[in-house]
Amino acid sequence: MATVTGTLLDVGLESVQDRSPELVWTPSSTTTTIDGNLITALPITTIPAADGSWSVELVSTEVTAPPITYRLRINLRDPASGFTWVDFPDWAINVPVEGGALPDFTDVPVGGGIVWEVAGATIPALARPGDLMLNTLTSDLYRLS
Repeated sequence: MATVTGTLLDVGLESVQDRSPELVWTPSSTTTTIDGNLITALPITTIPAADGSWSVELVSTEVTAPPITYRLRINLRDPASGFTWVDFPDWAINVPVEGGALPDFTDVPVGGGIVWEVAGATIPALARPGDLMLNTLTSDLYRLS
């Protein structure tokens, strides 16, 4: 099993604990593991801690045949009305054997607006596919793929 971690916050970087958050992980299909386990596509739910941090154990994409990906759904309940807000990030999440922080393997091209200024060809550790790189030595601008 691979441990996937992260923190769920609102756009003000505040906790959403008052909205009873749930992260729902759904495999793309039924699959088998290399050691012979039959894995159902039944979703599992993770409840973040009060500070938004969470951790979940998932079968790694790398040990399944056929290979699976995960879809994430975020449920947030409005405390006043009782209605549920649902986010469906458009990610096909591939979970590596070693696990890790969710942003490390949800490389989704960004819509623009992130430009890294670097001296030379060094790519910053936080750069993601779709980011723009401006080489300040040559004035070359390119997009990371």
